[in-house]
Parts: sequence; structure tokens; C-alpha cells
Amino acid sequence: MIHRLALGLGANLGDPPAQLTLALQSFCSLAEAKVESVSRFYYSPAMLPRDNPAPQPDYCNRVAIITTPKHPETLLALSKRIEVRMGRNPDAPRWSARPLDIDLLDCDGWEYASNRLVLPHPGIASRRFVLEPWIEIEPERNVIFGPLKKLLAELINSPGNQCV
Repeated sequence: MIHRLALGLGANLGDPPAQLTLALQSFCSLAEAKVESVSRFYYSPAMLPRDNPAPQPDYCNRVAIITTPKHPETLLALSKRIEVRMGRNPDAPRWSARPLDIDLLDCDGWEYASNRLVLPHPGIASRRFVLEPWIEIEPERNVIFGPLKKLLAELINSPGNQCV
């Protein structure tokens, strides 16, 4: 079975555009995937944890739509391996700065949950840095939370969710 996957990529350390490009190439190679479309780069402020709101560099983000025969659990394992290979510390605190973050956003419109993976990604509706690049490449896309355009409209005036 061939799966259609929305993949979110982000980085705020090193050379983020180069890292996101290399990460997508690596992911596609390991996942036997083909890229259908990929957004331009979007920049947004880092999401900071309440317990450690130390400033971080802005994030560079993009969304890609790929097709692959691999199951989402396998794709999650591949993404974590690529993140570590590209310098991410898996033991770093949540929301810390990082050279790479890969999120599986949606796969075939499935609702899927395991102890390691939830699809669609539960943060989609609250992340402008995901919605804007995704709408760029799939303007009429709907997920279980609703149409992406409607979700974005609800975030437009939310502080901390700006993209440029």
C-alpha cells in the first residue's frame, strides 16, 4: 500500500534551510518516498517552554507531501534516526533549540494512535508555522480538526504564531 504523508520539518540551529533540505532528501531515500510537493521556507519564533523561556533563534519550517510504502510507525523511527544523525540530542529538554525536528503530520487522513505516535498530529490546529506552509501546497486540505484554511484563520491574531 502506498501512503500519502504530510511531513513537517523545522530547525533553529546551524543552517536550517540546508538542514531541512538534506533531511527531506534523507527521509525520502530511507522511506523509499517520492516528494509530491514541498513548501517554501517559513520563519517563526520558537515555541518556548513556560519553565524555561530562555530566548532561542527563530525556526525555519516547511511542509512536504510525500508518498511512501512505509507504515507510519516505521516512518517515525526513520525520522528520529535522521534527527539524531543530523545532531539532535534525543535527551535534550522538550522545546529546546535543535538542528532538526521532523513531525509526521498526517497519513492518508487516518486517525491513528499508539504509545509513540498520534495521527493526525495533535498540534496541527495550534501551529501557524505548520498551517501556513501546508496551505501553500494544499490550499483545500481538510484534516479531522477542520479545513486548514479555517484553522489558520482562527490563529491569525494569536500572539507567538507569526510566520514570515
